[in-house]
Amino acid sequence: MSRPIETLRLSQLLPLVRESFDQIPEWRQDAAAALTYPLADVLMSGLAMMLVQDPSMLEFQRRLH
Repeated sequence: MSRPIETLRLSQLLPLVRESFDQIPEWRQDAAAALTYPLADVLMSGLAMMLVQDPSMLEFQRRLH
């Protein structure tokens, strides 16, 4: 970035994080049944869980709904 950041907002940061995640090469096996979701989506979900700091995936899903 060439201009200074006046305020840091998550809504401005997430697209940049997503762009970075999109650049990570897919290393998982193509034949794996777990490849329902693109790697960038999986990484964004992990980031969301880390940000809300739920104790488990189940609690995260409950909060999501």
